[in-house]
Amino acid sequence: MSGMATHKEDFEGVDIVYSSETCADAWIEKEVVALRQDGCPKVWVVTSDHNQQHAAYGAGAFVWSCKALISEIKASHKEVERMLREHRSTSMQGKLLKHNLGAEVVDALKDLRDQLSQNETRR
Repeated sequence: MSGMATHKEDFEGVDIVYSSETCADAWIEKEVVALRQDGCPKVWVVTSDHNQQHAAYGAGAFVWSCKALISEIKASHKEVERMLREHRSTSMQGKLLKHNLGAEVVDALKDLRDQLSQNETRR
């Protein structure tokens, strides 16, 4: 009961709902039932309130505690970072010859390139 007209705001892909008519718990229960009746196969409710967890589960929602959601988000971030590291290691940069040669060989090749450039300018 926010004291404002019932409305939704989007915050980075998450709907934040302000309800003027009912408390949040009643709105969540009503919304879970409506979504399930509309054919939504999975409705998730995240709350650490045990009474609300039971009510949402009874209405057909999957229920997570706030702690479980935070843990899942952190695990997802770690997985994305791992995938990025793996991608970088197999990307084109990792396949360039200069990244797979010793420093002495790279220096010798640079010297050879410089000598060839000097020979070309003399002609």
